[in-house]
Amino acid sequence: MKRVLLLVCMSFWLLTLQNVHAGGMALDGRVYEEAGRKGIPALTVKLIPPRDLRGVEKITTTDDRGGFRFSALDGGRYLLEVYQGVLLLYREVIAVDRDTRKDIELRRRR
Repeated sequence: MKRVLLLVCMSFWLLTLQNVHAGGMALDGRVYEEAGRKGIPALTVKLIPPRDLRGVEKITTTDDRGGFRFSALDGGRYLLEVYQGVLLLYREVIAVDRDTRKDIELRRRR
């Protein structure tokens, strides 16, 4: 019985350790207007991984408060882009080496 319990505990520990090292990080944030800091809904947010990770581009949309989230990320530098339709509003290279937060302030175009 002790061996079975030990085996179960070690298996759980190994799975947890694997998750931390292989895609266990997250990036979340908020896109908002400079004036009034109101969140902007329905924007497309893209996260493009570095070529050496050979990962796929992740895409999401902002919620009604301007929030977004990407999970199961490997560490590295990513290109973060924000679009309204096909119009690029924001682009930045960001480092993800732990759970990361990135809030993005946009100025209204006149």
